[in-house]
Amino acid sequence: KGVTSRIGETFLTAPDEEVYEQFLKVVLDAMESEYGTFGYIDENGALVVPSMTRHIWDRCQVQDKRAVFPRDTWGDTAWPRAIREKKTIYSNAPSTGTPEGHVPIQRHISQPIIHQGEVVGLLQVANCEADYDEELLERLEDIAAYTAPVLNARLQRQRLEQAVRDSEERFRALIENSSDGIALISADESILYESASVRRILGYSSEDRVGQSAFELIHPDDLQSGRNLFSQLLQLPGAIITSQLRSRHADGSWRWIEVTGANLLND
Repeated sequence: KGVTSRIGETFLTAPDEEVYEQFLKVVLDAMESEYGTFGYIDENGALVVPSMTRHIWDRCQVQDKRAVFPRDTWGDTAWPRAIREKKTIYSNAPSTGTPEGHVPIQRHISQPIIHQGEVVGLLQVANCEADYDEELLERLEDIAAYTAPVLNARLQRQRLEQAVRDSEERFRALIENSSDGIALISADESILYESASVRRILGYSSEDRVGQSAFELIHPDDLQSGRNLFSQLLQLPGAIITSQLRSRHADGSWRWIEVTGANLLND
C-alpha cells in the first residue's frame, strides 16, 4: 500500500489510544528515519506530543507518554520555527541543541501540518541513514498535506467530545447539589437515576431505589392518579406536569411531595 493509504487506514481503524503512535510508525517507515515525534496544537495553542518513537521515551527517561509544551516555553529551535514560520526546517548536520540525556540527532526535519493556513500539528523525523534529499523532503510535505484535513477533523471531534463531557459533568454536579429530589424514570416506570437529595427528602439511599418502580412508595389512594399523570406525560413529548402525591418515608410515615414531571423522550 502507498503511504497515504496506510495513513488513511490508520486514522480510520486504529483505536483512539493507539492512532497517533501507529501514524508515526507509518511516517518513519516512509521517511526511512530511526526517530521521530508527532504533535498537535491544542485549543490553548500549546504543542501536545502524544506519540514519540518508543526508544526515545525509554532512553530519555520520559515519565509520561504524553508531553505538553505551552507556547511561551518553545524557544527558537527548529520545531518552534517550523510552526511559527509555517515552513519546513531541516538540517543534515548533527544537532547541537539537544538537552542532556537526549538521543544524539544526526539529521532532522521539522514539518508543520497546515490546514487552511493554520498549523494544526507537527511532524519531526530524524537520523535517516543518508542525508535528507529533495525527494524525502517532498515526501514529508506530501504526508503533511494529506494528513492536515484528517488531523483537523479528528481534533475538532476530540474537542467537541471533551466539551460534551465537561457539560455533562457540570450538569451532574448541578443535579447532585440541588436541594430538590431529581429522578430519571424509564417508560416502563423503572427508576434509572435518583439524586442524593432523595435521602434527605424520603430517607432512602438513591442506590437502593435504582431499578425499582417509581410508584412503589406512592400512597394507595394516590397511585392511580399518579399513573394517569405518568401516562399523559408519555403521550406528550416535551410536556411538563405538576401534581401533589403522598410518598412513604423510610421511617414509615407518609409525606406530601410536589412532583414535577417532564417528558424528555423524542417524538
